[in-house]
Amino acid sequence: MKTFIKITSYFFAVLLPIATACRKKENLHSEIEIINNSDKGIYFQDRAIYETSDTLFIPGSNPATDKLNFYCSAGKSNIIWTRSAFEGDFNRGAKYLQIIIFDENIIHTVPFDTVRKYDMILKRYNLTLENLQDLNWTVYYPPTEAMRYVKQSPPFE
Repeated sequence: MKTFIKITSYFFAVLLPIATACRKKENLHSEIEIINNSDKGIYFQDRAIYETSDTLFIPGSNPATDKLNFYCSAGKSNIIWTRSAFEGDFNRGAKYLQIIIFDENIIHTVPFDTVRKYDMILKRYNLTLENLQDLNWTVYYPPTEAMRYVKQSPPFE
């Protein structure tokens, strides 16, 4: 009987809270897949945007020299990840998640302060939580028809 009480107590004290916590997190996303369907390599940056502005590069961050891997070869994919969940940014008031796509050749041949100054980007996506959910947490470059309604610059063609 004592063993049964110990096992039952252990279940309610330890296993049940863990199982409940996992269930709460199953609809949260810590990764976004970037799929590069172009014929050239790309670099990318992401940032949760809380204010209303156009391009906001990450201060002092060059995607080619950043310690994290923000590169995607032609015809390949890579992951943008966060330690928590992207939904948390939106819950804290983010207007959208901005993803900026850069041409690999530009990043390697033009000083990054010039890239920033002249907004030398291939594409800028401003993705809402609803956009990300509709796209199943996958972003394409160049944009697919499914991305037609995502705010982007240059505009979808």
